[in-house]
Amino acid sequence: MSFFRRRLAYDRKLLLTEARDLQRRHKHKRAVILLRKILTAEPNNVELHALIAPSLAEHGLEFCAWTSYKHATAALLRDGKKQPALDYYRDATTRMPRHLEAWVSRVALTRSIGRNDDAKQILESALPHFRRRATRHPLIFLLRSLLDIEPGNKDAALELAYQLSKTSQKYEALALLSKLADASSGNFLRNVRRTQWRIEPSLVHSWLWFRSCIA
Repeated sequence: MSFFRRRLAYDRKLLLTEARDLQRRHKHKRAVILLRKILTAEPNNVELHALIAPSLAEHGLEFCAWTSYKHATAALLRDGKKQPALDYYRDATTRMPRHLEAWVSRVALTRSIGRNDDAKQILESALPHFRRRATRHPLIFLLRSLLDIEPGNKDAALELAYQLSKTSQKYEALALLSKLADASSGNFLRNVRRTQWRIEPSLVHSWLWFRSCIA
């Protein structure tokens, strides 16, 4: 029995060494195979989850990767280590840029330590990854989050209104645009009026657009 335990420990060390070497050489698929062998025996090992998460993400296994990222960050947060947890969230959003929960968690933790300017920048960097029809609802969520931090962000408000109009929320979009128009002028007002007309091409919106163009 003692020989078997020594053999298992040796195998574990060998697997870890080889997995780390594979990660350094960006051979994530093979690294995942080795690390999963160890995780099978140690499913709650936080260090292993932290080690395997990047390779899972690089291999396209985002659900499994995020599960491991959450194990790692939860352990760090229990110990009050917010900056290392933020570093893991940053790594997650870098490797999985279309994973909404990773961005949301990163922003929430950033705001919890009073870094709203950083949270705003994080949200702005997230938006381009969700400007597709399939990710319109996550984009709306991110835009609302950005406006929660910076209510006066007119560009975000204009984009939110347009995206809302594409998800059968026309009346909310028009109400937002009407409020935005009252606080706008010049080229930006023309963009607002144009968006109103695109959402609802009525005579009223045609006239408002025309007036903004000749003002």
